[in-house]
Amino acid sequence: MKRVKIVQLIGIILFVVYIVFILLSSLAVKVFVGRENIIFSIILAMLSITLIYKGTLLKSSSTLWFAINLVSYAILIVVFEITQLKFDSEYYLFAIIPIFASLINIAVFNYLIYIKVILLNLSIILPIIIYRFTSINLIWTIVIACSSIILGIVLCRTIYFKREKF
Repeated sequence: MKRVKIVQLIGIILFVVYIVFILLSSLAVKVFVGRENIIFSIILAMLSITLIYKGTLLKSSSTLWFAINLVSYAILIVVFEITQLKFDSEYYLFAIIPIFASLINIAVFNYLIYIKVILLNLSIILPIIIYRFTSINLIWTIVIACSSIILGIVLCRTIYFKREKF
């Protein structure tokens, strides 16, 4: 129960950070009208708060993992709005968030199964980052993406943990 409370506290801290960013955004933008991204981030944050409490009641690490993801996405959307970053040029940042949530669950619950989640996310992020920061053409990026994802799946299939069912 203590571990669940720690993740709940992390989720609430992230939600408070989100609220601070919303307030900063409202000072910078003045009005939310016409700001679909802000409204979407508010919906994500509200869903995450309910999932944090549901995950706490059910003692579910996966529900808490999903809640941490949602509130982190909401924070990132508001940061994009505040800093006027464009989604189409910094899209790779959204792919990093599940790794952050997985690291929190590994640190708090010591559930090593999230290592597989990290490996799969890294296999998806690698081609995205290569495409974003290099001048490789699209065909080679697709080849790298397929290879990376296949390698990620093979690695995850070869790693077994004690609590995992076969």
